[in-house]
Parts: sequence; C-alpha cells; structure tokens
Amino acid sequence: MKDKLKIMNKSGGFTLIEVLIYSLIVTVFLTFTLVLTYGMIVSSERIVARKELVENQKLILQKVVWALQNVSTINTPAFLATSSTLSIDKLNYYFNPIIFSLSASTLNLKNGATTTAISNSYVSVSQLIFTHATSGAIRFRATLFNQYATETIDTLISFK
Repeated sequence: MKDKLKIMNKSGGFTLIEVLIYSLIVTVFLTFTLVLTYGMIVSSERIVARKELVENQKLILQKVVWALQNVSTINTPAFLATSSTLSIDKLNYYFNPIIFSLSASTLNLKNGATTTAISNSYVSVSQLIFTHATSGAIRFRATLFNQYATETIDTLISFK
C-alpha cells in the first residue's frame, strides 16, 4: 500500500525546480519578444523621421529654384553679399516680392501679403544663408534636422 502511495505522489505534478525553469524560459522568451518589438517601433519612427526630412529638403529646394526662375530683381542679398533672407521680384508675377525667411526654425515663403510655412513641424531649419555669389547665381545653404537625422542643403542655383 505504501508503495502505491509513493508512485501516485511522484507522478501527480511538477516540482518547484521544474516550475522555476519553465517560468525562466517563458520570461526569457517574453523579454526577447518585447525587446524586438520595441526595436521595430523605434526603427519605424526613425525611418518616418528620415523620410520627412528628405521630403522637406526636396520641397524647400524646389520652391527656391521656382522662385529664381524668371527673376527680374534680387532685392536681398545685395551683389556679393550674404543674408538670412532672400527677397526677389519675378517677371510678370503679381505677388512680388517673394521673400524666403526663417522664423522660429520654420522656413517661410512670403509672396505679396501671404506668408506660408514651407517646412513642417516635424523638421527644424537652421543656418539659413543666401549668398548672391555671381551676377547670375545664388548660393543657398540651410541645415534641416529632427530628433533622428540632419541634412544640409548647399547648392548654387543659376537664374540667368
């Protein structure tokens, strides 16, 4: 009878050591899964922020190139001078002057009485510099950044 009782007790459940080992395995698996998930979320945020930065860079450059097409007068900066604003008049354009300026880390475009932000709230702009390098070109420099990346625009744009 005693032998029957011993056999029944041994086959009935888990020992404390087995429970601890299984708990450790499950904990390691869950920790690994959570770390991977967090890494994917952060990576996704970085990709979106980088894409936003590149898209803002393209838009800003396109707007400056557009403004310098058919230009009749460059008001600011003067010839061979540097300025943080660009003010120009276009031929046959009703909303002259066109002014690019920096306000609170946002690049603004003003044509006539309307001011529009070119860069969005996900990107900050700093070190905006326009140089009237030659009689037919403007050098445009700006640094765009967000919490994950930094891009610099440095280009010479011809307008004649």
